Amino acid sequence: VLALSHPHPDHAQGMPHLLERFEVGTLWMPAHADGPSFDGAITKDLRKRALARGTHVPWPTPLEHHGLRLVPLGPWVGDRIAAPEGLSVNDASLSLRLSYAGRSVLFAGDLEAPGELELAELAAQGLEVTADILKAPHHGSRTSSSQALLQAVKAMTVVVSAGRGNRFGFPHAEVLERYDRHHLEVLRTDRDGAVTWVWGPGRGMESVCVRGCGGKRGGS
Repeated sequence: VLALSHPHPDHAQGMPHLLERFEVGTLWMPAHADGPSFDGAITKDLRKRALARGTHVPWPTPLEHHGLRLVPLGPWVGDRIAAPEGLSVNDASLSLRLSYAGRSVLFAGDLEAPGELELAELAAQGLEVTADILKAPHHGSRTSSSQALLQAVKAMTVVVSAGRGNRFGFPHAEVLERYDRHHLEVLRTDRDGAVTWVWGPGRGMESVCVRGCGGKRGGS
């Protein structure tokens, strides 16, 4: 499964390369409430490329494979994953929870506070959103990683994907302070390089970073 959180270039530009270089059985994308005919240019191109290579492009639904479980968490239109009309592209991010061997990761795309609040409200209604690792929503922007989300996820570690010296100043200082208040270990690609997590039955979770994992509370 190849999953696109939302059709912004910094998340989508590598997708054609992945489709060309790997055998991808299924492509998940955030879907418009009215279906594929309302695809934008990025998702329309990806759908065309995927179908030409025999890759299925279905509505995202829970998937299980040899003990691994991948569950789409939102956004919802009725009882299916889709983006309601009027929702921002960021808040329409396809969020996913991956669990395996008793450990879990939450991929939150570029959710901002309104989308995070919806996820937290669904958690209060019984949706499982807790995770050992949280991929920081929106690269550690001050508009994301809200108190509501952090309380719902209850993660031990947050991984911030952000370019070194990026012009947006990600991750923002107030977000790092928020992580510190929640006693989160912080790993950052701008400081630590690419971050890989390894775990399985009978072993703990191990983080591997290109520059060494310098995660500390607050992430400074």
